[in-house]
Amino acid sequence: MSRPKEFDRDTVIHNAMQLFWAKGYEGATLPELLRVMGLSRSSFYNEFIDKESLFLDVIDFYFVKVGQARVALLNSSPSVKTALRAFFEAQMINDSPFKDGLVGCLITNTAVAVKGLDPIVACKIKASAEAMEQVFLNLLQRGQTNGEIATNKDIKALAKALLSFTHGMCVYVKIDQDRAGINQIISTVLSLLD
Repeated sequence: MSRPKEFDRDTVIHNAMQLFWAKGYEGATLPELLRVMGLSRSSFYNEFIDKESLFLDVIDFYFVKVGQARVALLNSSPSVKTALRAFFEAQMINDSPFKDGLVGCLITNTAVAVKGLDPIVACKIKASAEAMEQVFLNLLQRGQTNGEIATNKDIKALAKALLSFTHGMCVYVKIDQDRAGINQIISTVLSLLD
């Protein structure tokens, strides 16, 4: 008979996510992961098999927890432009509620930091990008329906542009977190919707 788990899986994955987000996949060592997760080696290997499997679980956890918060933020205002501004500010400014003071985006950081992404990780990152693009597209469709965005705008291209901007800014804020400058950039991007 196996012993019952003495840890909360979501908590240990959240703690691992924080370390991967701060240090990257390659920068997070197994001893550091064990320490932040509060697990013994045997508990770690019994639950997660290896570091790569843990990282895949972390990505899934990130998609659910952070993704839900992002979608909720984008749906929080009847105004598409107001919702996008709130979303971008939360994404770019370190004190946003779902970033815990971490800079950038775990997915973007992973995509730009890891040489030759594992095909499974690459597939998950691509799926995340496609899902976020669809969220932007749905939001822009709502904007066209309510008259906030002109119907002659190519909202598929705009959704791709918003996704690219999001990823680009997640890298940019690692070197410059000037709020005034970030807000100026956000305003410029939102002007594409005029």
